[in-house]
Amino acid sequence: MPERGLRGEIVLAIGCTDGMGFSAAKYIGMEGATIVVNSRREPNVTKAVNELKAAGVENVVGIKEHAAKKEGIMNILEQVVQKYGKFDHLILNYGVSPGMGSILTYTEEQYDKVFDVNVKSFWLWIKHSVEHMNKGGSIVMNASMGGYFPGDATPIYGVSKTAVMGLVKAAALELGHPKFQIRVNGICPGVIKTRFAGYQWQDPAEEKKRIGSYMLRRLGEPDEVGRVVAFLCSDEASYMTGENFQISGGSMVGSRL
Repeated sequence: MPERGLRGEIVLAIGCTDGMGFSAAKYIGMEGATIVVNSRREPNVTKAVNELKAAGVENVVGIKEHAAKKEGIMNILEQVVQKYGKFDHLILNYGVSPGMGSILTYTEEQYDKVFDVNVKSFWLWIKHSVEHMNKGGSIVMNASMGGYFPGDATPIYGVSKTAVMGLVKAAALELGHPKFQIRVNGICPGVIKTRFAGYQWQDPAEEKKRIGSYMLRRLGEPDEVGRVVAFLCSDEASYMTGENFQISGGSMVGSRL
């Protein structure tokens, strides 16, 4: 595997114990970075650490904390700073979608949960992480193709991801200043075969319906996203910031020219 400037760097892989996030942690760790992976459930942390080591990641640490709550964010940062001093990259790869429903039928409680987890906590991570990050580092946030076109059965989830895409732009502008020199990018996956998106592909009829709007006529695999995240954290992407990258097999829903 070619060296891409990740060896020896410290990477916080938040919410990366399975799916796309796990794949990103794997590919970055295989290039020699130290991976700090977390979940609010201890079995998930243990499983991810063991599987990352089995995949060839030599340096991996697991932390059990609720990363979408301020207390959990501060606890993770405190442990990382005590152990490593500063870190280089932050990957935010979690989110919630508490049930389907239109904008008229969604409850206020559901709405608040979506925005607290999917948007506010991402902002809190940025707000409290930057002082502990090295210059030349990067932040990668998981948005969604749903952010381009919030519809289907989960429009409020899509709107929250539109907000994440805006946060990418705002943070990139502020953190690109010479004082920080931190790049910020977002990824916008289409339907990827993960546990989170299971309702969109585990039923063959549903999967067949979905792939009709994809130029490649298939759904994506987690590694196809993880490799992009590894690239965005690497020196190869050193002049790329403020972008939201579509990883969607040529989705024809909400795509840009």
